[in-house]
Amino acid sequence: MDKITQMEQIIAKIAEQYMASRKDKGITFHFIQDNSKKLYALFEMGFEGRIFFHACIFHVALQNEKVWIYQDTSAEGMAELLLQNGINEKEIVLGYFSPTYREVTDFAVA
Repeated sequence: MDKITQMEQIIAKIAEQYMASRKDKGITFHFIQDNSKKLYALFEMGFEGRIFFHACIFHVALQNEKVWIYQDTSAEGMAELLLQNGINEKEIVLGYFSPTYREVTDFAVA
């Protein structure tokens, strides 16, 4: 299996595990997986009492054989979940940080 296919499967697995862990909370999830454009996002929505909420849990993309994280509101941290699933820190880009700040992390700069 090539690296990109493996990364796609890991991202889908993380989304599935996240949704399963919160399925009993009355929350609706939308996992958007566009393998042709290499874009992935997980949204949740529902009601807390009378208040409606809608949130992006994560938004990632695959570029140059790296996982670019653009949004991450998961409690565990998308980078940590990717590491736990076998993706190397040099294959993960924290896209929500500036390139200058990325240089001082253990992750890839670009």
